[in-house]
Amino acid sequence: LNDVSGWAVIDTGARETRVNGVYARASGLVMESSPPTSVSGATQNPVAVSTARARQARFLGQKRHNTSARVVDLPVFAAFGLANEPAMLLGIDWLAEHRLIIDFQSGRVWLK
Repeated sequence: LNDVSGWAVIDTGARETRVNGVYARASGLVMESSPPTSVSGATQNPVAVSTARARQARFLGQKRHNTSARVVDLPVFAAFGLANEPAMLLGIDWLAEHRLIIDFQSGRVWLK
């Protein structure tokens, strides 16, 4: 994201791609001035959700103009040991626009 390396967890059950706060700050995304909202997930513990906007962002090599991203420090990042690392969940909103091949036997993923 904006030439900052990080972890991407492929989540075909997620409707939206989510970026954690560490990644949003490191990649220079600008947080909106509106107050963050709160949502709860499978853990039933509410987490703060903000929206970040960028006039131009490079997302996995593609330039996107006037793009936005949901920024949320989900418990899943901590479960994967990524709470303090730049990380995102790649949701179906992004995956639907790309070709994805997963080779489970070799543990490799290709995105086009």
